[in-house]
Amino acid sequence: TVTEIAEEYGNGLRRAGRCFVASLLFGEAWQTQARRQFRDKVLRPRGWGRGLIRLYYRGAPRVCVVLRRWPVLRRPVRVVLGVLAAGVRLMLGGAAPR
Repeated sequence: TVTEIAEEYGNGLRRAGRCFVASLLFGEAWQTQARRQFRDKVLRPRGWGRGLIRLYYRGAPRVCVVLRRWPVLRRPVRVVLGVLAAGVRLMLGGAAPR
């Protein structure tokens, strides 16, 4: 349920920097680290970015519920988020992923 996801990935873990969807799909891999860096370096310093972060934290647990309920959706979402993470990594000056 959304409540279980929020508890698992929620308040305490969010403060520790967890990304709901990336953590579910990638664990603590470079893709998750790239998303955190984007959040912290690009979104968090800006008012509109903080608003996007709040929206993400409200909606992401529901996305996780859907991905757990229908595992067939995980692969395409992983592909899209992986490509975005690679772009973010390059944009922020990191090495291209192998």
